[in-house]
Amino acid sequence: VRDSGLNFNPRIEEGGGGGVIVPIPKVSMETRKALAKQLGKAAEASRQRVRRIRRAAHDICKKGQAGKLEGISKADAFRRGKEIDAVTEEMVALLNQKVEEKQNNVMAV
Repeated sequence: VRDSGLNFNPRIEEGGGGGVIVPIPKVSMETRKALAKQLGKAAEASRQRVRRIRRAAHDICKKGQAGKLEGISKADAFRRGKEIDAVTEEMVALLNQKVEEKQNNVMAV
């Protein structure tokens, strides 16, 4: 707990109870900004994962459009590609909204 980098300083409870007390310091504006920045980095990593998934799905659709996949028509593969784009945009927008909410919560005093 002490080495977590969160400025916690645990101590053993007095009186022989054997409990561990971890006083939690008040969060400073510096810490809030650092947490908001960390949230932004995690959000960008998530956006990149979504883009990688989209890219992999589009590669499959391109094979279908080229006629290299059996049982899938070119038109159907094209439609699925459009659906993938729509879902990707929706998920990125949802992610952005949630990150903004969390950053606002962190920065609220």
